[in-house]
Amino acid sequence: MKIIDWEDYVPNPHGHTVTGNIKIIERFPLPQLNRYRRIWIYLPPGYEQPEQSYPVLYMHDGQNLFDMATSYSGEWRVDESLYRLCTENRTNGAIVVGIDNGATVRFDEYIPGYSGDKYAAFIVDTLKPFIDSKFRTLPDRYNTGTAGSSLGGLISLYMGFTRPDVFSRIGAFSPAMHFAGDCLNGWCKEDDMRIYLDVGTKELLSYNSAREYADFVWDSYYRLICAGFSQEEVKLIIEKDAEHNEADWARRFPEAFLWLFG
Repeated sequence: MKIIDWEDYVPNPHGHTVTGNIKIIERFPLPQLNRYRRIWIYLPPGYEQPEQSYPVLYMHDGQNLFDMATSYSGEWRVDESLYRLCTENRTNGAIVVGIDNGATVRFDEYIPGYSGDKYAAFIVDTLKPFIDSKFRTLPDRYNTGTAGSSLGGLISLYMGFTRPDVFSRIGAFSPAMHFAGDCLNGWCKEDDMRIYLDVGTKELLSYNSAREYADFVWDSYYRLICAGFSQEEVKLIIEKDAEHNEADWARRFPEAFLWLFG
């Protein structure tokens, strides 16, 4: 397995939009599903100074996070946003690990009850130990989060629900809660967790209305409050006229990150 710099991965970066220090692993083994996956590792400004360690955010749909050229539906601009927050002294930064989705198996991997449990186990048992061994991370649960959108938001919530010993910072952007079934029933309050939920008022799927999509997310927020989480521990953003796309998630990402990691 070889970790390479972005400049080596793309010798001619014309048309690419990557900013900052990003490492690439082209074929990282996913043994739980007998597959391989590309992994992106964003390192914050100042990482070259060896005295500081950083929290880690594991994000899904990695091909959409940093580079418009690899995205299939738009870019989150995670690298640009975190660089700006660092230069504004609003954060000391974080390591962001992006995991590419498996294209035709994305649906299967991101839904609990399908292969979602094995995908989550890959992150906890295989990827996280590797990242902690190779980079200067703060490996405890208080400094470890996971985030994604749509089905990526659903699997992020599920990972927080099933492994609160590993993840205490959860970002669920427009989570596809209509696929959750009963997998999140019985969520018990955990200490020192932050759970971010958001949804736009114009999120529309082919078989239900935008209002129904938002209602699923609102219901999830209500269930968390009923489970004992306070409004300081669970944040819900309902954005007027926002749709189900990377541009809207990119716009909401910076403030979500700051709320999750302080």
